[in-house]
Amino acid sequence: VLNRGMRHEWHSLFFAFVRVAKAWQIQTESGTAVAAFTNGWRAFSRLDFDVAVPELRRSSNEDPRCGLCMWAVAVALGPRPYESTSSALQRLPAAFDASEAALVLIAAEDDIAGTKERNKQLAEALTVRYTDNSAEYSIQRRSLERLWGKRMSDVAVNFPSDPDVQAVAAYALVQQCDPMWMSLWTRHPVGDAAQQQALPLLHNALDVNPTHGLALNLYLWLQAGGTASFVDGKQTEVVVHAQALARSEPGAPVMQFHAGAALLQAEDWRGAEASFVAAASAGRPLHPLVYLEALVDMYRRTGQRSQAVKYSVALVEMAKASSLGPPAGSASTSSTLGNPLERYTVHVALTKLLFGDHREVLRLADPGSDMPYAQACWNYARGMALISTGPQELAGTALAGCQQAVAEIKRTPARGYGRFPAAAVAAVYCGILGVMVSRLAKPSDPYDVRKLRGLVHDSDAVDWDLPMPWYLSPRVFLGAAMLRAGDGVGAKEVFETDLRIYPSGWALFGYAQACASLGEDCGAKMRFANAWKDADVNLRTPVTVDFGHSARSRAARFLQKSGWELVVVVVALVAIPSALFIWWNGRLAYLSKMRRGEIDSDEDSDSSSTADVELSQRLIPGKNI
Repeated sequence: VLNRGMRHEWHSLFFAFVRVAKAWQIQTESGTAVAAFTNGWRAFSRLDFDVAVPELRRSSNEDPRCGLCMWAVAVALGPRPYESTSSALQRLPAAFDASEAALVLIAAEDDIAGTKERNKQLAEALTVRYTDNSAEYSIQRRSLERLWGKRMSDVAVNFPSDPDVQAVAAYALVQQCDPMWMSLWTRHPVGDAAQQQALPLLHNALDVNPTHGLALNLYLWLQAGGTASFVDGKQTEVVVHAQALARSEPGAPVMQFHAGAALLQAEDWRGAEASFVAAASAGRPLHPLVYLEALVDMYRRTGQRSQAVKYSVALVEMAKASSLGPPAGSASTSSTLGNPLERYTVHVALTKLLFGDHREVLRLADPGSDMPYAQACWNYARGMALISTGPQELAGTALAGCQQAVAEIKRTPARGYGRFPAAAVAAVYCGILGVMVSRLAKPSDPYDVRKLRGLVHDSDAVDWDLPMPWYLSPRVFLGAAMLRAGDGVGAKEVFETDLRIYPSGWALFGYAQACASLGEDCGAKMRFANAWKDADVNLRTPVTVDFGHSARSRAARFLQKSGWELVVVVVALVAIPSALFIWWNGRLAYLSKMRRGEIDSDEDSDSSSTADVELSQRLIPGKNI
């Protein structure tokens, strides 16, 4: 069975390399044009536009009469995921010219392979995506993308068995969600409708070609965002094919990233870790910070404190380097990540806060008022740590600092946070801290569930993203408060919802507690054990770590010390008892010799003293010495 499965997998992978040109049936006599088109379209399928555009242009240059080659250039030059309108405008003239040229070239071609009608419809649909007026395009980009999606849906209806047409139509549909559609999946009405239309198109493409790169990428991302159900029978098949295809092509980290996202939603924690590590190792075409942050997110969700802290520190160091410019071959940080240092420097404080390292949080320096988002998160972490370790009266000062930083973010919306909703995230953090501070006056009172529910509602307005924008989902705080108030039914519902959006061991722990309070067996304990099997901390509540009852946790914290501190402790523990033992044995031997008269005991002798005589009389009975 294993051999048959492996033969099928490699058979599929082999044909993945030759299907591109064969399926498209490009009309050219140039072998170089065919090879360039194949390489370019494969790169486009894995969203590696830096490789796709030059290769597709090379295919068009090799045969200037190839209409489909020019059409592919026009598609690849269009707006891209993770990209702002200002960046897309730089390529608009070339994209517009290519789409117009493709329409003319395809009309002039002979219908040798029987694909002219398909190619003509593709070219006609694409012409509505661009305009030669930049100012007009800036205003109408969304409408134009929506119109292209509608036209491509019609083309897909006419060619239901063509996987490339189906996949391109799905790509056109998801592009209309937002200029940065990768971060805005689930709550935009147009986006919701487009995704539901895109899903059957992707099913059609994968039914014909299970290793179709573009269809796999889009399908996996829909799965990660919760649009595609994991019980639709394709999840395991798609992830396996995507990982195999990504391994065969080192330049396909986006596919690994999307596979990791899908596995994370499916609670396959180790599989998600392997996919994110593979994506981070490749590092293109997204910025490496995105892949590294996904690893930090995954380690925090699964309670792996040492790994989360390690990669949080690495993330800050990479962000410092990225402030000087993006790594070679990676996407620019300007339109997608904003100020990398300001966004990512908070991860160390938030990770240490999550795992209960409150004293270390209090030792962290203020990032400064020139980074208001980082300062808001620093004040939040500091306030939460002060509530746990004291002095608690200073938590109110931290809350005021957090609120002031949020106001500064809102006053300067053009600071350049990229696609990251800094103001909304920081405001929710301040709200959580406010709930905790308001309870200090009466610690026996329950938490303000109504206020926490409002904060969860605010957090729902922050669009789904991976890595998730929170160090811990705000819904977990609400569920923990409801558990403390004795509302097991409400807490169970809250945790169930959170597990559908941002699954984590923390939410699973709360879900298990809620089910236990109701006397129900929800299978949460096994799911939690699976999520927490590599953790180096134990939990007391869904939002707090229990160090007092975890020998493993205490050992893990001890081993976090630096090397020289560990050496000093070990040497002291070994050397001091050894030295005392040797000294005591030497004293006993000396007193024994005195007893036997082997040592002179005259008053003038320096070898004896009154104290020695008294000690020997107490310890060694016999004649006086």
